[in-house]
Amino acid sequence: MTQVLRLPFLVLTLFCLSAGASLQAQTATPSPTPDPFVIQITSATPMPLPSPATGSFLANSFVRDISGNGRFVVIESDGNIATENPDNADGNREIFLFDYAQRRIFQITRTKSALANAMNSPLLISNIAVEVSNTRPMLSRDGKWIVFSSNAPTPGNFDGDTEANETTLRADGNQEIFLYRIPDVPDADLTSGAEVPLVNLSGGDFRRITDTPASRLPTPGSNTQSPFVADDNREASINDRGTRIAFISTRNLAPSGARNNEDANPEVFVWDAANNGTISQLTVTSGLFTFSSNPSISGGTTDDAAPESPNSVIAFVSNATGLSSNNADGNAEVFYATFNGVVDMSSVMQVTRTRSTTPGFIVNIFSPGRRISRDGNLIAFESIAADPGANADTASGQDTVFVYNIAAQGAIAAQSFTQIGPRPDDAGGEVDVPLRFPTFSTDSTGATRVIFISTLNIRASDGTRLPLNDATGSNPNRRVQIFSAPVGQPSATAPIVLLTNTPVANSNAAAVAAPQPVVSNTVERIAFSIVLLELGTGNSDGSSEAYYFVSPPTQGTNVPPDVSLLQYFTGASERPIVTPSPSPSPSPSPTPTPVTGLAPGMLAIVRTTPDTGVTFASSAVSVCPDTIRECSSALVVNRSPSLPVELNGVSVSINNAAAGLYFVGPDQITFVVPSGLAATTGTNTLPVVIRVREAVGVRTIRSQIQIVPAQPDIFADNNRAVVFNVTGMMMMPEPPEGFPVMTGDMPTTLALMLTGVRNVTASQVTVTIGDRTFTGNQITFVGPTPTPGIDQINFMLRADVAGIGDQPIIVSVTIGQQTFTSRPADTAPRIRIR
Repeated sequence: MTQVLRLPFLVLTLFCLSAGASLQAQTATPSPTPDPFVIQITSATPMPLPSPATGSFLANSFVRDISGNGRFVVIESDGNIATENPDNADGNREIFLFDYAQRRIFQITRTKSALANAMNSPLLISNIAVEVSNTRPMLSRDGKWIVFSSNAPTPGNFDGDTEANETTLRADGNQEIFLYRIPDVPDADLTSGAEVPLVNLSGGDFRRITDTPASRLPTPGSNTQSPFVADDNREASINDRGTRIAFISTRNLAPSGARNNEDANPEVFVWDAANNGTISQLTVTSGLFTFSSNPSISGGTTDDAAPESPNSVIAFVSNATGLSSNNADGNAEVFYATFNGVVDMSSVMQVTRTRSTTPGFIVNIFSPGRRISRDGNLIAFESIAADPGANADTASGQDTVFVYNIAAQGAIAAQSFTQIGPRPDDAGGEVDVPLRFPTFSTDSTGATRVIFISTLNIRASDGTRLPLNDATGSNPNRRVQIFSAPVGQPSATAPIVLLTNTPVANSNAAAVAAPQPVVSNTVERIAFSIVLLELGTGNSDGSSEAYYFVSPPTQGTNVPPDVSLLQYFTGASERPIVTPSPSPSPSPSPTPTPVTGLAPGMLAIVRTTPDTGVTFASSAVSVCPDTIRECSSALVVNRSPSLPVELNGVSVSINNAAAGLYFVGPDQITFVVPSGLAATTGTNTLPVVIRVREAVGVRTIRSQIQIVPAQPDIFADNNRAVVFNVTGMMMMPEPPEGFPVMTGDMPTTLALMLTGVRNVTASQVTVTIGDRTFTGNQITFVGPTPTPGIDQINFMLRADVAGIGDQPIIVSVTIGQQTFTSRPADTAPRIRIR
């Protein structure tokens, strides 16, 4: 059995707190990429499907909302992604809550589907008798409530595969609306990275909002058909403090007076906590194939301390002809209504007035999510119409984002439309992702911004589209990115800003699963999900994962680039990093022999050069306090991310991927290179951005670094390599007389602790002790330990090494035509074999 070890705290102290010597400087140059950085929240592992099915079950995670302060992110996932008491090995669709301050993911719902055969896998749709799922969660802005849909009667703990529960599901089993009260947490400064008390966020209370008979009973899955459950109550949207919920239902929830839903049309309903949880029907429509969908409710507050408004504005999309005299053609149009606790049909107003020459052609898109501003005055949507209010025929084409002003705001008139950003050019081939999924937030000045995604290359200053192959503009690589735009005409002082710089190529898969950003009170913190991007693990399995984006506020003084500002070192033995120049340097190589780059997932150190006046922080903070022997605050198994990415107000990113931080001091940062980074080629480098938050803003220090496929660097204590005897179930450090050599059925197996081999296979590794080498099947394990940045190589001793005594130990990794080696023999750590 392979043993993976935790590194003793003695060694952690050595690399977290050592001062080190001043060595070769790293050149500092401006970064060509935006300053924001991205953190990977989830990394679910695909599960092989059992026979007779083929392929894998991709455990997808979808970000659905973020709290106003950016602390909480609610995720819908069928992966087993919780860091606390994970309980989703059956692949059910569950609700999870990520806490940025605790760096933990909590599983909120715990449900199981009814199976046709309990002995067969729940991953096979043919084995699902009644599917149980929890979907479309949304957070209140104050971070206290989650609203979602579920067909489990008790979604906090429900096993549909018991006889009684399966009977209940078969008799009803439709989706209902639930509220979940998130347990209160103490305030936390998200920029400090400080350890906060553990609060179990899965210990809150559930409240059922709807209780309706199903419009259609569930049907089981088969080899050719997915299981069916009636989605009768859905698309819930919650206001800032969880006091009102707007949702869609096909059920007759308010059968009083003239307002009822006997024809089972999808209608907009409002739940009002202030009115004893009364449910009111907002729309009344009729007709075959008539629908109302995707209600988005305003916040009800203007800021976190403001009193709550009695009026809620609810925007939605509908093709009903009876809601307005301006929709006789039954086109899908955007509407809004004002709700103050009493339904007033006269408050329903039509926003868009469009026509289509092609029956069934979609002109206006109003996607699920937050599409209305916090104050209820702005509505964002997508449309192919040249003028969404002109009621003119609209030819098919590419859509873009519009904002509708209900009341006048500044220079923008009431009941007017503002186009946000350009449209793709059909002739130019720009058809993958135009402007999609608009939502609202504010910037550091308090101005309202529109957030959207697109693959277009947009000129920031005027919002125009640049053609294909134009290398200028904000997005010349034409990848799926998140943008921020003013509500109004862009300018040099209020530009359209490219927020992300994700390395996902524009492909059909990326376009179909384009990220829908969810935004906190400001653009400083955003969450999203996307496929084909794995910054945290480098495991591009094609599943959708959840990400967290941080854009520091208005910046203070930037440190001018200078060749003598920063120095980089490997994290175990502090070998200097010297990035080679584009042309060979005539000067001799420094001693000790430097290395040319850092490897993905390895431990690293960056220091300021003495006497330059550049500092990282005013005081030193370590994730690993010296009062414990193991770094429990830095465990891959129960933290996400495993290390804080903001510590003491400092962050480090490489190519916009956040680095985990162990230690931040005035002149040193100990960090872990993001493991999903691809190696650079030749003398190419990736930008490094260090941000230091101060009272006057954010000070930014820029440089660059090469990323190499591997760079083995062995941990040592007083020049003794950190090695353990892990033969059988033992785990013994090196004894004074050296490691014994046993052969036969249980040969001596040693575990060498190092960094820089995170993405390496055993066939690429050579371990050398003195003049003896170990390769091939003598290398039994190469991989990460549970502590980030620390790797492990297990190898078996042979009889011919017995008695070689005290010798240097070296690790070499050969990838392609390149070999990367730990310290050479004259400075290598040593090991004794008796």
